[in-house]
Amino acid sequence: MKLTPQSEIESPVDIFELAEWLGGMDDPDPVLYGIALSATDIVINYLNRDIYSRDWVLVIPEKRGSAKTLSRLTSQEEWIELPYTGLIEVKAVSVDSTAYEYETEDGNPAKVKVTGYTEGEITITYTAGFVTIPQVIKDAVKMVSVYLYENRGADSSDAVKKSGAANLLKRYRVEYA
Repeated sequence: MKLTPQSEIESPVDIFELAEWLGGMDDPDPVLYGIALSATDIVINYLNRDIYSRDWVLVIPEKRGSAKTLSRLTSQEEWIELPYTGLIEVKAVSVDSTAYEYETEDGNPAKVKVTGYTEGEITITYTAGFVTIPQVIKDAVKMVSVYLYENRGADSSDAVKKSGAANLLKRYRVEYA
């Protein structure tokens, strides 16, 4: 399985907002831009969903042999769980570059069923994220950013929890089966 975002990550927080959270720096530290991007990426990965509307392409190679599980994210062979949803829209589904009909199932995660699929490489192009990013998620990005700034060089693997942002984010987090 290969998942590729179709645009670069952007932070929903600018460095002036972040400087304010850090105590009102008159001249924001230039490292804040990179820290805000890193914090945004950390929050997206923690949530298992994109936070702003962005296009993704999911490619599932043809499986050979008797086991044809379409997605490592689901045990149901006919439904494919889409990574990084809140699904906004599925734009296209193809098998070996031929367009196929499909069904979608809303949820977290959203799912796609390719009508008439028997074999071949599946490509799904979709838009996921929030149309409008909730303020609580922006605040969580700020919290993680401040944690990263104040703990530069430290292990960032637990930054969401250590910053206190995990509690804000739990209602938006997508859990996969």
